[in-house]
Amino acid sequence: MRIVALLAEDSKHPMPGMADAVERTGGAVLRWPELAASPSLGWPGMELAALRFVQQHAAGDCLVLFHVRLGRIFRPDWMRELVGLAHDRGAWVVSWCDDPAPTEASFRCVARLLSYVDFALFTDRDHARLLQERACVRSGYLPSGYGPDTFYADQDATEDLYACFVGTNYHLLDGGDRERTVQAVRRTGVDLRVFGEHWRTRGVPAEDGWVPPDRFRDLCHRSRVTVGMGLRDDLPWYTSDRMMRAMGSGAVYAPRWFPGIEGLGVVHGENALVWHDKEELAAFLLEWTGDGKTPDRRRIREAAAGHALGSWTWDTWMGRLVDLAGQHGGG
Repeated sequence: MRIVALLAEDSKHPMPGMADAVERTGGAVLRWPELAASPSLGWPGMELAALRFVQQHAAGDCLVLFHVRLGRIFRPDWMRELVGLAHDRGAWVVSWCDDPAPTEASFRCVARLLSYVDFALFTDRDHARLLQERACVRSGYLPSGYGPDTFYADQDATEDLYACFVGTNYHLLDGGDRERTVQAVRRTGVDLRVFGEHWRTRGVPAEDGWVPPDRFRDLCHRSRVTVGMGLRDDLPWYTSDRMMRAMGSGAVYAPRWFPGIEGLGVVHGENALVWHDKEELAAFLLEWTGDGKTPDRRRIREAAAGHALGSWTWDTWMGRLVDLAGQHGGG
């Protein structure tokens, strides 16, 4: 089945490999943030361009995938028009939201927008359940994917860094959780390096700035352990694409436990190091960054990359999207 995708991808939020996987279905891609940011188009021009795109490419045995990113909410009337246009051409509209709503107000905005789609997908199970209950929209769960052409393992990982965390300091959203975790681990003597935005302005030593995908991959190769901290580790089965990208890169990835992590095939000591609190993370890092653990780290790197390649590539993701749509009456 062909997939026609309106992706929320731009230079600051790249999703390497996703567009290529869409095109391998015989479909087409429109990156709508680039149009919205264009001085000659702006938001109204982008909405019109998206409608024309669907009119041109969506027909018959086809799914229209609308990628929703919070903070960029469209007019519900426009969404109704887009869905109607797709239906007129025999296509089905599926939304995918890979950002969990941080507040009730933001979820209400998303729910109103998605009330028009045929099927709504989320990267956590709570929001899928809530949308179905409140808006009577068929909803489901589909975690993120990754592009193996960008995120791949290196058998000769240099391991010149002991441990790293790559991510933004969202202190206004997480109440300082990431800050406290980094500082607590560092107080134990672990050399935990931090890369990402909004750290130094908060007084936390870090290499400040956005980390592009290829640099993230290289940091996974260089670091003996790569730490993972999600913003919403309380949500069932939710993880950002950081986990897929890190494990795909063959990292010794240490994610914080969240409900459902085992269901994603992440096994402590086999293909990852799963921790529950700051004390446990510090203990793992002190143990697993030692020279004596080199063979075990190599084993975990190989297992992580193999699991990611067999489970989470964008090509696999597209197949699951089509299967889910078929199970719920689409296609």
